[in-house]
Amino acid sequence: SSIPSAYMLRRVGLCNKACMSQQVRQEIWDKFLAQWPIEKLHEMTLTEYTQLNNPCFSRCIKYENDQLGVARWISGWHDGIGVYAWNSKMAKYPGRLHDEVRGFGWKHELGETLDEAFGNLIAHVAAIATEARNGKFDLLLKKKMLDVKFEWKLAFMYQDQSNLKLLPVQDITLLATIRRRFMQPPLISVKQIDKVMDANLALMSIRDGKPIFEYVDELQAILATDEYGDEDESDDPGVYQKVCESSEEVEMTVSAPLNVVLYGPPGTGKTYGTIDEALTILDPDLVLSTMGNANSSRHDRREHRRLRKAGFDALVRAQRVRFVTFHQSFSYEDFVEGLRAVEEDASETGITYRVEPGIFKQICTDAQRNAQLADELQKTGVSFLSGPTYKAPQLPYVLIIDEINRGNVSRIFGELITLIEPSKRAGANEALSVTLPYSKQHFSVPGNVHLIGTMNTADRSLSGLDIALRRRFVFKEKPPLPELLHGVFVEGLDVGEMLAVINQRIEVLLDRDHLLGHAYFMALADEGANTLTHLSGIFRHQVLPLLQEYFFEDWERICWVLNDHRKKIDAHCFVINAVPRWRSCSVPRRPASCASVGGNSTSLRLTS
Repeated sequence: SSIPSAYMLRRVGLCNKACMSQQVRQEIWDKFLAQWPIEKLHEMTLTEYTQLNNPCFSRCIKYENDQLGVARWISGWHDGIGVYAWNSKMAKYPGRLHDEVRGFGWKHELGETLDEAFGNLIAHVAAIATEARNGKFDLLLKKKMLDVKFEWKLAFMYQDQSNLKLLPVQDITLLATIRRRFMQPPLISVKQIDKVMDANLALMSIRDGKPIFEYVDELQAILATDEYGDEDESDDPGVYQKVCESSEEVEMTVSAPLNVVLYGPPGTGKTYGTIDEALTILDPDLVLSTMGNANSSRHDRREHRRLRKAGFDALVRAQRVRFVTFHQSFSYEDFVEGLRAVEEDASETGITYRVEPGIFKQICTDAQRNAQLADELQKTGVSFLSGPTYKAPQLPYVLIIDEINRGNVSRIFGELITLIEPSKRAGANEALSVTLPYSKQHFSVPGNVHLIGTMNTADRSLSGLDIALRRRFVFKEKPPLPELLHGVFVEGLDVGEMLAVINQRIEVLLDRDHLLGHAYFMALADEGANTLTHLSGIFRHQVLPLLQEYFFEDWERICWVLNDHRKKIDAHCFVINAVPRWRSCSVPRRPASCASVGGNSTSLRLTS
């Protein structure tokens, strides 16, 4: 099945439901209803209801629907489901009756015999499901025959999907926290259930037709605090904390910089790194659970990357992350707002012009709506969840700008260069707003919009970033990492060591902005890909053309980088000249051909 199990999600640390799309969670819900239709509940048998370590109705309700956003199970197995499978090796719990022959235990309130208890239980389960299907929840507000979370889960699963009234969250404390690993709520008492229902109805009243699971993700993010009512006391927006596991360090932000640029030579993983940078802001728990350590195998690292990419894709689908690439034709009208021609059939002229928002204005508008939702929650009285001092944090959004220095930055940002500064954001002490030139609307940049840019330091056809823009961004270098190629050999050649030596020579002959990135050679790490033919293709089609660009086709210096000047056999050289014994002559502007890596030799020697 393409639907991941709850067990697997917990095992890989993906209990955060933002990693699952609305569609996948809807499929889980539909699969459950197809397996356990409401019409068949009263016909359910004992073994269908409960079994030890086997799929059954109570296990599906209790464990297999955590992905939908329902409260995680708190009480013990025997406490929640009324009748449970039992054997003689298990303890006899106080207040429970047991049938040792048939292998079941049950709460004594359900009946004196197993058949009587199960009959009362199934009648109660069917009644809750039928009430929920009809939009009523009276049984949830009465004395509980089963665990309150079990009954709430049951009612949520069987309610009318065309007229939803129940959130897949019934725990007050769960509404006040996003991180399950910090959640240790007490059991909900009967006296509290009416308050939970009031909170549910208040929240559902302002859902405004939004898909239920998307709405729950927003609520849990908005109401998220590590401790109820506590606010982040850090005043420094650039405070970092190092999260270390063995020798690998992952930089996680306590309060992430709002504007970041990843810069470095080509092939160092800048665009690749924007995914982890965005997840550090939007889902740090996922990054922590998949960061691995120095002893992680290449297979484990790839699996961790796959999980992070899946989480990132889910956030993209939820429109929490947007992506754009700057280029020379990109303009203010594309980024902020501009006039767009729209064909009107009924119009006499046939064409009208409308003010259309650009990608930056769109994400800012969505972020502002999130802030408004947080305000609405407090207005509807939901603030009682964490006391009078509770302040709902804003849901972060991320805009990734690839090749940020490739466009005319001053022309693209316009007056917003001032507004993206952290101290000028909406809600800050020095907040500013402007009137946009096309729509004439007042506009400010919200404080929950993060900008992540990438910049290629080797592209000399572009001017450097505007000084005003540089001051507003935190710059993080992405250098080549030859150590990622550790253990990759091609016929005895250590590819990581080769890259390190080549970069040393380039830095001496040119500068550190024009190094070779490790990404050019990462494909050699794939199983069966570390062949001489593959390495030859990388040099012929990627490395040599790049070196030509770096050194303006100065073949003498290119040969120095590749150590050709010290090789006595032409077959061992990267660059071959048609003129015999070119080493004793001046190097021509362009060679006759480029040889394969290594020629006829079994290995390639690179000496320092």
